[in-house]
Amino acid sequence: MDIATYNNYQVGLAPAKVQDLKYDKSISEILVNKENHKPISGTIILILSTYLPLNLKGRAIKESMAINLIIEYIKSECANLELQEIEFVIKSGIMGKFGTIFNDISIDTICGKDGWFEVYYRDFRKLRPQLGSGYNELSETIERLNSTNVPKHIIDEYMKQLERVKDNKDNNDSKFSGNEMTKEEFFSKDENYAEFRKVIQDANEFKVSQEGAKSFLKSNNINFENEIKKIETEYQKSGLDQYNQEKERYISYHLSKLILKIRSNQIKLIDIYKRALKNKTTSEDAKEFYKLKGLTLDDVKEDMTVYSHNYFALPESQREIFTESQFINHQHCRFIIENVFKSKK
Repeated sequence: MDIATYNNYQVGLAPAKVQDLKYDKSISEILVNKENHKPISGTIILILSTYLPLNLKGRAIKESMAINLIIEYIKSECANLELQEIEFVIKSGIMGKFGTIFNDISIDTICGKDGWFEVYYRDFRKLRPQLGSGYNELSETIERLNSTNVPKHIIDEYMKQLERVKDNKDNNDSKFSGNEMTKEEFFSKDENYAEFRKVIQDANEFKVSQEGAKSFLKSNNINFENEIKKIETEYQKSGLDQYNQEKERYISYHLSKLILKIRSNQIKLIDIYKRALKNKTTSEDAKEFYKLKGLTLDDVKEDMTVYSHNYFALPESQREIFTESQFINHQHCRFIIENVFKSKK
């Protein structure tokens, strides 16, 4: 779309069912061109001003400052959505599809933790038809076509596509050897996890005990004895071994650094996984995921090349409803969700 198209976005055409939303460029893709920032903001204002007045409770957010806050939220927190999705959310929210509106509609009604956009991400967006065709979807399609009178050359085309996707699936699967933790163990590393709270607090002050560190490292499948040997070797190389009273402090400091690094990686991984579940994965998320899982930038490039190849192998009718970028991001989401609990070979 060009700027004129955004200015002429026809509000009121968003379908009643999320399954009927056709794919288009996301807001983040549009905003790559800086000239599109004002038109996008204007379109969002148009959407808000069309629907909010339909409910008298909407008068609480007619002030320009409130509207600007919502626009800022959408452009920063919901930039992976499309304009029609924004309209769908506001339209559905006003109609009460995301929950009964008891009081005046306020900013948190739309943008809050349990607001309209979060409800859309959590309960509705996943109902849209899947981007592209994964291995399972293609297999089901071929099975269905085989029971009809579809010409053989069409089925052959799907078979070729299935082989390409299978090659990619096998390529990705080969990177990991199996589960390193269960879903419960994974989320036990979340911010609210209490078991190692004291250890992490001590690490933040660089005064963690060896007993606490040993327990934490063991829970993360890291050999405590090996780490101690490495730290003691570095201590001897540092020339500080003549000051024996500094040894415990030195070991505590480096164990603390190790714990904080692991902790930071745990939180990053959890956040990336949560975004993938919402189909909000970015290319930067994907690169970080590969890095945290011990893969390389070459692995990222290799997989993206395959994803791109698979996209252009799709029938033209499918490529018209979503972009290459959307397809690749969707494949990244699936890869993260399927492999987050696994370990590198």
